[in-house]
Amino acid sequence: MRREQQVYAPHEAIREVYFPVSGMISLVAQLGSGEQAEVGIIGRDGMSGLPLYAGARNLMFRAAVQIPGEALVADADVVVKAQERSPAVRQVIERATSSLIALMGQTAACNRAHDVEQRLARWLLVSRDAAGEEALELTQEYLAMMIGVQRPTVTLAAGAFQRDGLIEYRRGKIRIRDAAALARRACECYETVRREHERLLEHNGHFQQGNHSAAALP
Repeated sequence: MRREQQVYAPHEAIREVYFPVSGMISLVAQLGSGEQAEVGIIGRDGMSGLPLYAGARNLMFRAAVQIPGEALVADADVVVKAQERSPAVRQVIERATSSLIALMGQTAACNRAHDVEQRLARWLLVSRDAAGEEALELTQEYLAMMIGVQRPTVTLAAGAFQRDGLIEYRRGKIRIRDAAALARRACECYETVRREHERLLEHNGHFQQGNHSAAALP
């Protein structure tokens, strides 16, 4: 998966399902003004194309690779038929859907209630967990979109984290140097979503830690 590679365009038919092994896919909403906001992410223990399992054939958001990596890719019809035949596959998909909904809902509340540094810390940790890497290829433009602020605002917050030794930022790459300290600067939303995610996926052996398995598709 290459950075900014488009996985789905808004309202176009979903033909393939991505199972990231590394890297991260962003779900981005675009307003009529041209402004964009990230509304969800798909990492190494998730999957794209979830509207398929509610009977929809397209996604209203744009899906694009934000952190490069690798993914397993399957024909959408094959995956739909697999979940129709297999209760185990269906349960995995339902829990992945619930996890994404929890993230999207908490994000909406977080953007309303918490300050920029708290939101930035949360999203850096969420991105690290999703991609499974301490070094993240994230531009300041993307960071601003993630937390719904202008670029100068996120530059100030990221600069404060770097001065305090929490992150190292250079040339579009952020390395998390002290995840524990960063978690202390994050709002409660990070732990809330992380616990819910683990609860939902704890029985999904094929998806934990990015260990996708062909056995999940009978």
